[in-house]
Amino acid sequence: MIKGDLVELKPADPDLSGWIIRELNNMEQTKHQNKGIIPITIQQEIKYINKMNDSSTDVLFHIYNNTLVGSISLNNINWIHRSAEIGVMIFKDHQGKGYGKEAVGLIDYYAFNILNLHRIWAECFIENMAMNEIFRYFSFIREGTITDVYFKNGKYNDVYIWNKHWQNVKGNLESTIEGESK
Repeated sequence: MIKGDLVELKPADPDLSGWIIRELNNMEQTKHQNKGIIPITIQQEIKYINKMNDSSTDVLFHIYNNTLVGSISLNNINWIHRSAEIGVMIFKDHQGKGYGKEAVGLIDYYAFNILNLHRIWAECFIENMAMNEIFRYFSFIREGTITDVYFKNGKYNDVYIWNKHWQNVKGNLESTIEGESK
């Protein structure tokens, strides 16, 4: 469990799959993500959460602010090269409240200070200005643009590739990790 001022990251709970699929199956919610293209069922989401929870190369957290507000993950953790990809989703009704920003700061802290990763990275639709700004705020370097990556919203979309190495870690959010204070 990782706590910040606004949000808390807790291990993903398959019992909350109904909330998650309502958001994943909402085209407005996922318009700037490579999600929500093919509808998913509760059973599929439960299977996905259980798979992530059992994985040694993925970490999935649900984000809470008294209620479930989204999810954040480290995917494809490579323990030899000490790298992982970040995935973030904040539910539409909870966007613009600072929850995504704090969650990225907390996962940044977790990745570098707890898991001892060397590099974390993300891809982000160019049109997702809020998330691109969050990566910039936490000193991720925009390393490039990949064009025509995902077909979504009736067109092919470009993404930015954001990258951060442990040397760039500065100003991580104050957080409390169960049993440990920063």
